[in-house]
Amino acid sequence: MILTDTFEPGTREAWRAWLQARHAESKGVWLVFLKQHTGQAALTYREALEEALCFGWIDGVRQRIDELRYAQRFTPRTPASRWSEVNKAIAASLEAQGRMRPAGLAWREAWSTPAPPAAPQGALPPEGFEAALQAHPVAWVNFMALPPSHQRRYLGWIGSAKREETRVKRVAEAVALLLENKRIGLGPGEVRK
Repeated sequence: MILTDTFEPGTREAWRAWLQARHAESKGVWLVFLKQHTGQAALTYREALEEALCFGWIDGVRQRIDELRYAQRFTPRTPASRWSEVNKAIAASLEAQGRMRPAGLAWREAWSTPAPPAAPQGALPPEGFEAALQAHPVAWVNFMALPPSHQRRYLGWIGSAKREETRVKRVAEAVALLLENKRIGLGPGEVRK
């Protein structure tokens, strides 16, 4: 993997200054860290993550550089990125300390966006869903090709309807999505429901 756009800040303050100046226009950076066994004082991964969260950024893939260094990819959050419970707790602590910046606070709304409901394993399909799928062979094939967790998302979303007309509408919408081979969820390329 070729590392482009690298930055080796050395200190938390230097990383925060970089983010302050570039968080809005940069598409990402490979942050270079010293490995712990070097014994040299340097920016830690936890410090880097905290500063990234302050500016609405998140960590990504890690890449070994050599025996002394590694790089971690940091990028701006996307609307579909999920907040882990750990990152929520870190961000809440940073907010209480007054360290969060407006760009980081803007993502707070995403915390309350719940994942689509999932049916329990072995749940029966909601009334009318299986018949609707079998009436559309492409939708049926696409549904059966989904991983079980994604099948349960469809079943949970349809099954959580409180009114009959809502359930019927969701069955029709699910078939339309499955005809296009779309998944529901919060991830990249998934349809939010």
